[in-house]
Amino acid sequence: MMINKRIYSIVFVLILLFTVSCAKTGSSTVVVEDDNHIDETVVDESNFEGTTQPQSTTADTTEESNDAEIDNLPTQIDVKPVEYSLDMDIGDEPLELAYASEDKIIIWGYIGLFEYDIKEETLSHTLDLGYIDCNHMQGDIHSEIEVSQDGNTAYIMRYGLSGEIEAMYSYDLLYDVLTKIQPTSIDDYFNNFADINELGLYSDASDDFTGMEVVDLGNGRYGYMRFYGWLLSDVRYETDNEEYVIFK
Repeated sequence: MMINKRIYSIVFVLILLFTVSCAKTGSSTVVVEDDNHIDETVVDESNFEGTTQPQSTTADTTEESNDAEIDNLPTQIDVKPVEYSLDMDIGDEPLELAYASEDKIIIWGYIGLFEYDIKEETLSHTLDLGYIDCNHMQGDIHSEIEVSQDGNTAYIMRYGLSGEIEAMYSYDLLYDVLTKIQPTSIDDYFNNFADINELGLYSDASDDFTGMEVVDLGNGRYGYMRFYGWLLSDVRYETDNEEYVIFK
């Protein structure tokens, strides 16, 4: 009995020492029991101190800037009027006539887009095309403008080197609102143009020349642009025997 007690005391002391040692080193004992045996595994927890389990993160995919811009369309843009003077050069190309009716005309060139009220004989709207990089009259990168049949909306397009539309805007002339829109084809646009050569109206004199666009106003009447020079003060709109000074 004395021997057994001594053995139990020794075992108890060893267990106590082992427990103290584990507490100091951060180790723990994992006991696994089954029907046949007891398996003790010592796990050193100090190996895990200061470590962080990796977290799964999902990065948001970002589209290309032009794709993101298209996704955000339509976008309203501030309208910047044209700042001009009468002695300003109209550029290498004459102003183009994009629309004409008995009430108004719409013309455009590298300096901007202009709506002219025939009855009031004054400019009713102007839009700086350089502000939106759509003032390219010719070249691989160039601009085109189409107007709706009612003359209330101008569609402004810039073509890139690929020949595709890379930027497009709609300009609401009734409410003076400019909006960048997704490039699209315009089917129902103003197209009441006639052949200026067949009408015998074309002139290419340096101090008296006409634009290439002539509008059929109906009842045998036609409207077209005439230029007495290359300044804004030289720009006229003519229909039959009537002549209108656009810039004054």
